[in-house]
Amino acid sequence: MRKIILLSLFALSTSIALDAQEMDKAFASARYSFTHIMDTTQPDNPVKENMILLIGKNMSSYTSYDAIEFRKKRKANTTRMNGGVAESVSGGSGRGDVVGSGSAIYDLIDASNVYYKDQSGFKISYTAIADWKLFSIEEKMPVIKWNITQETKEIKGMPCQKAIGDFKGRSYEAWFCSQLPFSNGPWKLGGLPGLILEASDTRKEVMFQFTSFETDDSVKTIIQIPENAVKTTPEKFNEYEAAVKKNRSVSAMGGIMKLEDIPENETIRGADGNPIKRRRMNNPIEKDNSKK
Repeated sequence: MRKIILLSLFALSTSIALDAQEMDKAFASARYSFTHIMDTTQPDNPVKENMILLIGKNMSSYTSYDAIEFRKKRKANTTRMNGGVAESVSGGSGRGDVVGSGSAIYDLIDASNVYYKDQSGFKISYTAIADWKLFSIEEKMPVIKWNITQETKEIKGMPCQKAIGDFKGRSYEAWFCSQLPFSNGPWKLGGLPGLILEASDTRKEVMFQFTSFETDDSVKTIIQIPENAVKTTPEKFNEYEAAVKKNRSVSAMGGIMKLEDIPENETIRGADGNPIKRRRMNNPIEKDNSKK
């Protein structure tokens, strides 16, 4: 019965035809340092990650820069192990090539956790994995009602102006630079007359701090949602993911292993062998399901 439910849910998710994917070329990039207190019982142990926003004429992508660098190291190590001969498979995620015999698995992982903004289509998509299938979860572009103030400051030598707006249960203070005329920013934030260089909620639980901006004269990076991603809605994806978890226990090859899925009595250790203090997701970035 559960297998039938899963198949039915997957059929629902695939019923939204995956159109020919939009494609764009990145001509600029902005990097950010991201901090999130996901566990309020551990305010001194936040999640920290370096992120990158690739900007094209109509599309942009936002993902982990740390993951990109890790992938480069993996590629180099695999190439050495294979005596300098490596098999490359395009991932379509803007993160480079996947290498080695496990390339299909790596390709799937590397194509996930990317936010795509389609300015012309006024929509945003997020790639995620459930049951080792890649999904493109699409929703309308958020409309944040910003209040632009007269307060200004410089960030990395660039003049910025402050704006305040509410989004998904949080009040954000954002600093945008009109000299960078892109109505964009980290994560789902945007909609201001200039690139958002810095943003944080008023409780300082979620922070995006600008580190650098570069233009790409060679225009090598393609921005495109992976063609093998199944287009779906947040509601259908959540339903399918929940059914997958009920159908079997989460394992390294049966789903996406998350810290909250690991039993409390199991010790998590880092690469150095030392125990890692477990975080629980009791403070998500999106605190409600409103469309603000």
